[in-house]
Amino acid sequence: MTLQNHEVAPLLIALHHTTGINVLSANGRSSKPVTDLDVGTILAFRSSLPEGMSEEIAHRFLIGNPASVAPLVYLITSALIEGDLPAAAKLLRVATLYAPKHPGISLLHAFAACQRGDLVRMTGCLSRAAQQSASNESLLDFTQHFLRGMLIRANAAPPARLGMIAYQRGGQVTIAVAVPGRRPPFEVKIAITHRATRRTVPVPLKEWTFLEGFTLLLGEFSLPMEVSVNHPCGIAFADDGTSFVNAPLAPLSDDVEIGIHAVRLPALPAPSRPVEPAAPMSVDIIIPVYQRPDLLDRLLTTLLIDLPDARIERLIIIDDASDPFTARYLEGLGEVLGRKFILLRNRENLGFLESCNRAFSASQAPFVILLNSDIELPAGWLDRMMAPFVHDASIGLVTPLATSGANLTVNLRPGQDWREADAIAAQRSPRYADACTAIGYCLAIRRTALPTGPLFDPAYAHGYGEDSDLHYRVKSRGARSVICDNLVVHHHGSASYLLQPDLSRIQARNRRVFFSRWGQTHIAEELSYNLSGSLRHLMDRHGNFNALMANQSVDVLFILPTDALQYGGVRATVSLVEFLVARGWNAKILCLTESEQIALSWRGGVRPYVDLNHVLRDITELTLVVPTCIDTIETARLLSSHFKAPILWFLQGPEAYFDGGKTFPAFRDALRDVDHIVCVSDYLKNFVRTLSGRSVATIPFGPNPLVFYPRTGKPRRPRSIAMSIPGSVEKGAGLALPVAEVLREQGFSLSFFGKRTDTAEALAGFGEVHGFLEPAKMAQLFSQVEYYLDFSLYEGLGLLPLEAAFCGAVPVMTRKGAPETIFTHAQDAVFIDNFLDIETVARTIAGIDQPSLEDLRRGGQALVRRVGEQRGYAAFESCLKGLGLTPQGPGRGLLYQCPKQE
Repeated sequence: MTLQNHEVAPLLIALHHTTGINVLSANGRSSKPVTDLDVGTILAFRSSLPEGMSEEIAHRFLIGNPASVAPLVYLITSALIEGDLPAAAKLLRVATLYAPKHPGISLLHAFAACQRGDLVRMTGCLSRAAQQSASNESLLDFTQHFLRGMLIRANAAPPARLGMIAYQRGGQVTIAVAVPGRRPPFEVKIAITHRATRRTVPVPLKEWTFLEGFTLLLGEFSLPMEVSVNHPCGIAFADDGTSFVNAPLAPLSDDVEIGIHAVRLPALPAPSRPVEPAAPMSVDIIIPVYQRPDLLDRLLTTLLIDLPDARIERLIIIDDASDPFTARYLEGLGEVLGRKFILLRNRENLGFLESCNRAFSASQAPFVILLNSDIELPAGWLDRMMAPFVHDASIGLVTPLATSGANLTVNLRPGQDWREADAIAAQRSPRYADACTAIGYCLAIRRTALPTGPLFDPAYAHGYGEDSDLHYRVKSRGARSVICDNLVVHHHGSASYLLQPDLSRIQARNRRVFFSRWGQTHIAEELSYNLSGSLRHLMDRHGNFNALMANQSVDVLFILPTDALQYGGVRATVSLVEFLVARGWNAKILCLTESEQIALSWRGGVRPYVDLNHVLRDITELTLVVPTCIDTIETARLLSSHFKAPILWFLQGPEAYFDGGKTFPAFRDALRDVDHIVCVSDYLKNFVRTLSGRSVATIPFGPNPLVFYPRTGKPRRPRSIAMSIPGSVEKGAGLALPVAEVLREQGFSLSFFGKRTDTAEALAGFGEVHGFLEPAKMAQLFSQVEYYLDFSLYEGLGLLPLEAAFCGAVPVMTRKGAPETIFTHAQDAVFIDNFLDIETVARTIAGIDQPSLEDLRRGGQALVRRVGEQRGYAAFESCLKGLGLTPQGPGRGLLYQCPKQE
């Protein structure tokens, strides 16, 4: 396709750079308007050649005189103008062979890469041109026209509103920024971050020139001598619709990062809503459920607000033979969800696919939305989900973006939560591009677009690949399957599906079925989808969201020592932050760990910061700093000083005892210095009062009873014990091996879980070793054993013993620490005075008869009425309000319909 006139300007710059033809003046203005530029001579030169002669002529010219590149530039430029990328690529290969160091050829390479949508390759070519060029003026000419062309490119809907290119020559970095209008109606700040020194330096921008609707701003700075440049060029574009945008460039080096910092875009008028058809768009919502009432509870919290919507006819939940606890939870939903709620039950576990088919057959509405039970929905989701059907009558399937959604995954940026990502996406004009495949975590369906028969093909038994199969069956009938690109949902990711023991076998079998039917079609469509860049206006090629709210006023910043969710204290804090965000608080997390760890392991809905510099960059006002352990106190003090914010220490353990008492001086000083302290147990409250004389608040923290409850899928193994693998002396590292050996000799079966250490390798000889377990799998283990043995000498709360007790495994533990203030010996737990007396430990456990064991089990399960996650959440929020804080927006709490234990 021939380029438009405004797109030709960068090529003419490259032509001038190599041939001296003066089509544009040195100050970036054209000698005549760009729209009037005559490129006929260029096009005529190529069209006058016989077919196939272009490449041969190029070789003839350059073999004799490599410096004579003008005819070749004519040929390449004309091929690019006509949109003949294959011919241009051939000619560029010739040019590179004979004139590899010519800056004009590098510019043409950059333009060709841009036309292919390969911005990474394009920045590399611009980098090479920067190094090869003797003058900066021509490079700036090319840059400004290129930026303008990208900002008004025809295939952008809407076009980007701001563009930036940075490149370095001889240690001098030039940054060019293009913004619409003669005088930018917003503020643009460029920030240079020196990673080694953790300094952010602002770079002043000056107005350079005005070019046909766009102002070009220019900034320059010098790199420090010690900085080695790995990536000499970077590029970024900011789309419309956000209050603030942060669009970092690919770093110039491992030491320097350039970012468009705090770009204030003017508010856009709200997009006009499409006129709905006269017939109401009634919709049924289907949710298949297997276990995991905790995640369903989060989903229903958002649905409760939307349920009165007249478009929703029925909310159909189908229970796929879940455990009795989940069944009782579902039975209690009728009073909450009202008359639209329909509960279906499978007598036996049929799997995801058959459950969906059965619920779909019970549905009657012309539109159906299928929701996985492990997603969370933002405000206003239903309007955006149904809008594509109004937009285009040929659309049959609609899938939104998700935090875990295969090729529709949005990777949150550090400091971002999924609701923020959705708020940014919601302000953008949707494109409804064709999807590569539909994905069943959140799928809207037009009934008339479906082929006859069941919703999903039963050939994909138990689920996996059935949604992709539906995608191609719908497309084969002439309907479209599109992306709802202005909606982001939070998807926990196969949370209940992962509980199936034969998951890998199911996936392998269904993959074979899918590729036998749609293999060639799918591969071709996947390639086309990847090349099309359908989501380039939202994210980069790695799936990283390309916008971030900056200049934020943050209510609470929690500081964690690590991102490792397998540690109970970290997991509890992250869950608390997610609760506060859902309640309308602007809460963030800073992890003092390497970003590579975060990228590999983080799956939560609130992505933590991993760089203190980024916290200082994005946050302009902070109300409260919350350190969570002694290792985070120093960072909390720094942030408190910078933002003039008080410190609330969320104290979870008696850290004065840790590491042989080496932390005691720092711990004692911190108790006296911080502004406020909140503890997770009365034991810690008394501990703090003894050391500092201060009165502190206590929150009744504990496990989530919708996760930790007795599963009844398998009977408990008689004389069975679960043990955590101790990782330190405080956790009883020296006791595990001798106690395990004696218990095995007494006929007990042992199961170990936790970090795989040398101790874990040794314990493998005494029983099964699981490594770290997800909470749901931990609850499964606790539901299969009779006892949980805990060697910890100093527990600030005793989260693991509580989780075991909630699931019916009797805790056996030391009296030291918080457990003695929560548990009662011989009523809901067994206390051991001296674990070193191993024979007594074994006799004590072996001497508990079955009636006493059942009494202990009932007593442990009754603790759910005294402590728990939800009570801790509510108490912490009350603590924040007691300090005078208020959330910034309306929030949604958790439904938390916990059934009574039987």
